[in-house]
Amino acid sequence: MATSDNIWIEVTGREHGRGGPGWECGSLLWSPSRDRGGVDRYHLMRQVAPGDRVLHFFRDSWGEGATETRVVGESRVRGGYREVSDAPPRTGEWSDRAPYYKVELTGYTPFSAPIRVQQLTRDYRDAIRRELTVREPKHYPFSLRGLGTPDEELRTNRGMYIAVCTSHLYLIIRDALAINESDVMAPLGGSVHEDYSEARRSLDERRHFIKHHALAREVATQRGYNCDVCGFNFEEAYGAIGADYIDFHQPPSASNEVIIVCANCHRMMHRRDPPLDVDALRGRLRRD
Repeated sequence: MATSDNIWIEVTGREHGRGGPGWECGSLLWSPSRDRGGVDRYHLMRQVAPGDRVLHFFRDSWGEGATETRVVGESRVRGGYREVSDAPPRTGEWSDRAPYYKVELTGYTPFSAPIRVQQLTRDYRDAIRRELTVREPKHYPFSLRGLGTPDEELRTNRGMYIAVCTSHLYLIIRDALAINESDVMAPLGGSVHEDYSEARRSLDERRHFIKHHALAREVATQRGYNCDVCGFNFEEAYGAIGADYIDFHQPPSASNEVIIVCANCHRMMHRRDPPLDVDALRGRLRRD
């Protein structure tokens, strides 16, 4: 079977009916070819190709009593889509919607420690938000409601059956699954996922300024090496070892803007999502 770089996310659940025997999650992708109004809503099903990878988001009532969506497994696409007139044994909310798209899958592998989608949007919010605001991917499974407002919310797109999983999102999900499967214990008062997300955010930001080293250094040379928030200067505090040293912060959606900050203020900026700006953090600074 030929392999492909395309990755898809199926978003479904027990209440949907899931087709019945032979049509279960991990066996097939299937949907109506049109919605009830005749709109070509499920057109992505025609783009799914042999060898594509599929991650399965499944909503169910789990053993712990919680009803929620989890990333439960992964499969590969066996063949391209077919349009069929026969309905599956159980159609749920998609009853009387023939013809249906049908895509056969192979090699379904359930994850031993599924990750909660709610945990992804909470603990990996900064990384997902950055992709949404900077790269603006199409047919993404998540969206931002109230962008830039105090009530901003990262949420799963409702009513979406098949979504595009970018390589960036795939790495986030795989890393989250690996943490779930490990024996690493969360630190007191914290979360391994939160710590990992913060470390990844920090690494992404450092990589940005390595790539744009000249821009960062030009700004520091012109404005000096004092923190924009608290005024801290490493050379004044530590002598020669602190000369020409400072952190740089890149505000979301502002690839050419450079904020000069000390390590403490930089970390405090990222205690909120979206990160606090200079004025907001300066207003919280206690100088007594």
